[in-house]
Amino acid sequence: MSRPFSEKRVMTRRRTGSRRLLGSAASSGAGSGGLTPSGGSPRAGECWSTESRWPAALVAGILALCVLAAGVAGARAASIEPAPEVQAEIEVAVDVIVAAGGSMDDPEAVVAVEDLERAAGSRVRLLEQLLLYLSAADGTERAMGGALLLHGLEFTFDEKIAAVVSHLDTTDPDQRRAIYELLSTIDRPDGGTADFTAYARLLRQRGETANGLTRYMYDVDPGVAVRMLQDVHGSASRRTFASFLETIARVEQLAGAREQRAPWTAAERNEFREHLGHLSRSPRWWIRLYAAAMLARVPELASPELVSRLRQDEDERVRALASRSRPDRR
Repeated sequence: MSRPFSEKRVMTRRRTGSRRLLGSAASSGAGSGGLTPSGGSPRAGECWSTESRWPAALVAGILALCVLAAGVAGARAASIEPAPEVQAEIEVAVDVIVAAGGSMDDPEAVVAVEDLERAAGSRVRLLEQLLLYLSAADGTERAMGGALLLHGLEFTFDEKIAAVVSHLDTTDPDQRRAIYELLSTIDRPDGGTADFTAYARLLRQRGETANGLTRYMYDVDPGVAVRMLQDVHGSASRRTFASFLETIARVEQLAGAREQRAPWTAAERNEFREHLGHLSRSPRWWIRLYAAAMLARVPELASPELVSRLRQDEDERVRALASRSRPDRR
């Protein structure tokens, strides 16, 4: 059956996009499994045997390299790996949408999107690959076309969560930015203050393993995040948490006032540190995480004692966030 548009025009774009994508993958040393170096680095959990008569120092060095390789592999696992065939179809769809003046209803755009969905196999995989495309978009036209495609596909809440939940721990800053922008369409669809209530079910289901989502919420708004985590995990009495809430409210008041005027006074600096010191001793990790998040936001108030305490916290999330702060000795 003939298509209601120029077959030659779209196929030329498709071949060009495919060559560009596959050429990029080849130049990166990618094989069928993605961007894995061709040199044969050990995968997570794969180390050379130490059952030999090698010198102990050499064995120790090899073991250290294995641990490092496992860490790198874990970081890669959290990142979105490119699927060249899907990326090529995204290129085609974006080209067609841009040429059609941003219209998703253009006959060529409709067919290009259908081809893209077929190549992806599922809408979740399509969204993952589209986020990867947007994270690497190197021009206004490509970024705008990708954003139009993202908007026009009207992904549901469940599809968005399924696409990003395994990648929130990525160490790739561009991918993280794209993921954060996608999540903002859930918790701040019209801008303004974040509303994380949509994540409550996921936080309860994943429990202590929802680290990426937790970090995202504290990065966006620590005050809203700590209240959300208290609702989800809180076992403290209402009276106990109420006292922490009063402290949190005062911390936010001080930080908000600081954004509106001159530098901190000595009295405000001392009060802020005192309140964060109180919060950093809470038995609840999400309250201590709030203290670490506020220190990261106002690093000039990070006293050496407070930073040291949080960097030695028993909870890895608190330690990681506290590592962003550099102590001020004033």
